[in-house]
Amino acid sequence: MKKNEIIVNQHFLPNFLIKRWRDNENKIYLIDNNGNKIVIDFSENKKYFSEKFLYEDSNFKENELENKLSKIEKKYSDLTNEIIRNLNLGKAMNEMGLVKNDIALIELFSKLQMWRNRDYWSIVKNDKKENIKYLNEIIDSYYSYTQMSDRNINLLEQEILRKINFLETIKYIIGFDSFEYQMHSLYSDPKYFLVHSIHITHEYNILQFHDNCLPISNLGQFKISDGLDKNYFYIIPISPNVAVFKKPHYFDLRSSFKLFEQKFYQNKEMYKGIIFNELLSFSKFSIISPEMINEDYKNKFEIYKNFNVTMRVMDSRSKSNKTIKKAK
Repeated sequence: MKKNEIIVNQHFLPNFLIKRWRDNENKIYLIDNNGNKIVIDFSENKKYFSEKFLYEDSNFKENELENKLSKIEKKYSDLTNEIIRNLNLGKAMNEMGLVKNDIALIELFSKLQMWRNRDYWSIVKNDKKENIKYLNEIIDSYYSYTQMSDRNINLLEQEILRKINFLETIKYIIGFDSFEYQMHSLYSDPKYFLVHSIHITHEYNILQFHDNCLPISNLGQFKISDGLDKNYFYIIPISPNVAVFKKPHYFDLRSSFKLFEQKFYQNKEMYKGIIFNELLSFSKFSIISPEMINEDYKNKFEIYKNFNVTMRVMDSRSKSNKTIKKAK
């Protein structure tokens, strides 16, 4: 591509990830948000996971954002290939050599997947220009973070903690919805989002699933409860049987994580239902592994739709948070 040419079809779910859900005949298996199964050749995926001029159109001189995204995708592809390769070699998590900058790349990629999702744009009610600006800013902040000294990271950590403490003191004055919106705005700020997640609130691990049960959609991750209605965990699939597991630091983490593990492995159908509903709430299509396709899949989907999945999201117009329920 020449410098002044614009890519027309711009992916919101990268090709390198979609490839990992192919079968031996180069087919991928989709479930739409009505539970219908669609089998397509891998080469057809752009009909479902790309859009003409999603970010930049023919008025641009070049694909600035698309080029940035491509570079991040290449880095993330290399990192996740290495994780999968090490798991296949039987290496333990602490032998994989994940460092701070690797975790920053994982956090950036999951953030990008949410904010390049047009369905999410309509939920938060940002316009296209605002979202493109934000995508550019968080990519730039990632490169800034990876070159930052430990001292400067610590200074940013103290800065965000002071702002959090201030918001805590005024939350009863401004009301909970406004307080939560301002807190989420602070967490999502390009200046702070990596420091906040990596150094203040979360831990990152790799989970391996031996039955190829993980789906993926353009949201790129899903959120599940520990069953206590206190802790929430994020699973970021990198293949049908490998995921990054993002868990919070706070209070009863050990008992909650143990409960999550027990429930997931003892009652996989329940958690698959939650997974599919959350994904389908923000996506027209999800990709599932060939192993999950069977004759009673449509009936299972009808059961899955009965799970109550809600999410608190930011509403930029009202400057407050609101609760949305899963798409029917």
